[in-house]
Amino acid sequence: MQNESNTKYVFPFEHDITFRRAYSTARVSSVKLFDAEGNLLTREVPYPKQPGSFMTLIDTGSNNFGLPMNLQDSIVKVLEKEFKGRDNTTRIARMWRHHRNGFLYIKKVFDYLPVIGLRLDDKPDSAAVKIHPKHYCQNAGTEEVAVFVRYSTVSVLGTPLFRAYRVHVDYTNHKIALLKN
Repeated sequence: MQNESNTKYVFPFEHDITFRRAYSTARVSSVKLFDAEGNLLTREVPYPKQPGSFMTLIDTGSNNFGLPMNLQDSIVKVLEKEFKGRDNTTRIARMWRHHRNGFLYIKKVFDYLPVIGLRLDDKPDSAAVKIHPKHYCQNAGTEEVAVFVRYSTVSVLGTPLFRAYRVHVDYTNHKIALLKN
């Protein structure tokens, strides 16, 4: 990993005082939504508690992205904007539902879901990590897809990150490297 120090996908991690060395952590300094061609769909997704970065756990045991912001509403707004000129409001509202498990379930609109862009580091030149819908969604049967992104007070980057990237944690040098899958 030392040879990769010039890549933008290598960044330092901190030991969180709550979780110690049990989990690797990273700072998320930006969350944005993009279309499949990389065009920005939203401004910075609002983070209510503080401007700037927040700490997140990188957890192989978590099946979702749990972020301290309502990214589901931002995803729904992107879908509403996409379909507003084509369909009536009632039909659009039936394309998704919020489940009691905290996830969003969608029908027939998978191809219009946004790419989630995260900046993992406080440095302005850090690379944006792109998580495509195929990484954060799963077939839920009955023509529905579960969107594994939800609000969480404890930020966690789980399975969607590991579907998109191989993650190498170097505990000696306190660095994390991401390699695209």
